[in-house]
Amino acid sequence: MCIRDRENGVLVLGAASDLYFRSADNSPTASADYGGSPNVVSITNEGANLALGSEKSMRLVNVSIKTGGNLAIGTLDDLKIGTSTAQQNTLSVGNNPNSDPDNLYLYAHNLIEINGLEITGRVDDVYMEAITINLNKVTFPMHSEVTLRSRDGTIAVSYTHLRAHE
Repeated sequence: MCIRDRENGVLVLGAASDLYFRSADNSPTASADYGGSPNVVSITNEGANLALGSEKSMRLVNVSIKTGGNLAIGTLDDLKIGTSTAQQNTLSVGNNPNSDPDNLYLYAHNLIEINGLEITGRVDDVYMEAITINLNKVTFPMHSEVTLRSRDGTIAVSYTHLRAHE
């Protein structure tokens, strides 16, 4: 049985601490990884579904993630995508032409902070949930339903055919 050929197969990458696709903010290489416009980190999963999770914070800087099916990204702390200068981030789901359109799920217990993200692919639903959600320069797919849910804020609405920019 090959996971990448199964509709319900999933590839999971989890961290019992922080998960960075670059380096920690205070590491010796952080200034090079976060400054300017670093090269894009590409992750491709030809399989049905991909899940990324961390117990602590997760930071994705200049990433391109592509999966054949659903994509779930979750953390029990903060999720940050992009920085004030590094904004070339793409999440592409539903790239298997033999399946129905798929979903993107972003969850953080505390904060989702995104600066520069394009969501592409055959996307049915985009779902984001955190205590606080800060979005800047985010492009949602034209025919997707977008649900943003925050505990303390006033965001708890659903949009269809939304294309949002700064």
